[in-house]
Amino acid sequence: MDKQDRLSLKSQALKCLANASYSPIKLILIHTGAVLLLSFLLAVADYLLENQIGSTGGLSGIGSRSVLATAQAILRLTQTVLLPFWQMGYLYVTMKLAREEAVSPWDLCEGFRRFGPVLRLNLLKTAIIAGIGVVGSNIASTIFFLTPF
Repeated sequence: MDKQDRLSLKSQALKCLANASYSPIKLILIHTGAVLLLSFLLAVADYLLENQIGSTGGLSGIGSRSVLATAQAILRLTQTVLLPFWQMGYLYVTMKLAREEAVSPWDLCEGFRRFGPVLRLNLLKTAIIAGIGVVGSNIASTIFFLTPF
């Protein structure tokens, strides 16, 4: 790609952003604010649960500790599960902006509206990455065990 191609792409992108029906900066701020707010709320809840777990001591508090630790794990899992759907909505909005279609802040929720396909995509990505990890670790362990190094 030469310099002229990059400049023409940049000018086309600027034109798309300038002609957007809704301010792209506001969309970015909404997206970032939602991510930061969710992360902050989950971090505060995690901190409070951690303090509560620390205050239950001895064998008599083992039941409440396990309940609090489970709640803490569920909160962490919630963030891990919800953010990819939110990110998919952001990608949907950016694609609509690039196509010069009308966008609104509610389009950021498109990942949640298309729950099934996004979930299948994330499960497929996880399976591929896990498969690569298993194959890579198998090859690495074979090399480790069978070489004199």
